[in-house]
Amino acid sequence: MARQRWGRRIEFFLTTIGFSVGVGDLWRFPFLVMKNGGGAFLIPIVIFNVLGAMPIVYLEMIMGQYSQSGAVSVWRVCPIFKGVGYGTVIATFLFSIYYAVIICWMLLYFVYSLFPKLPWASCDNEWNIRETCIVDRVAAATSNVTATTSPANVTSVLTTLVPTFSTMLNNATFSYDVELEKSETAAEQFFK
Repeated sequence: MARQRWGRRIEFFLTTIGFSVGVGDLWRFPFLVMKNGGGAFLIPIVIFNVLGAMPIVYLEMIMGQYSQSGAVSVWRVCPIFKGVGYGTVIATFLFSIYYAVIICWMLLYFVYSLFPKLPWASCDNEWNIRETCIVDRVAAATSNVTATTSPANVTSVLTTLVPTFSTMLNNATFSYDVELEKSETAAEQFFK
């Protein structure tokens, strides 16, 4: 039985893009850019992709196309690297399992987002634990903090330009709710 080949170049091109671009590029990458410095993060990631990732992907494609064999048998060229092929197959298998779970989560959240009332927006559902459920962690945290400062303290800080918090906050009262740390938002409980 002869090995199948690509019918047209566009099929190969679209398949390659399909393997290269995934949910992580659309979902995780913008978060990583924001977390690691915005536009400054793009410089090292582009350098890494051009100098590191693209040559390796190109090498794998060239070796696979030339030898017309799979990930394990392509390493007959250099038997010492035979484990690389097995490692690739195992890593791809594990990656496929967890990626399928992530896609299922996305589909679940998409279906629930079509409902008129989002189930993770309130603590009125059967899965919520009422004693520990809060709707919004930020709102709950800021509702327990009270601060009062007199205008004299603020004026003294501004006139002396001393950047210390002790003179500005000497009349402030802060309270922290320990139970807030043990509580979970409705979205966290929905996820669990």
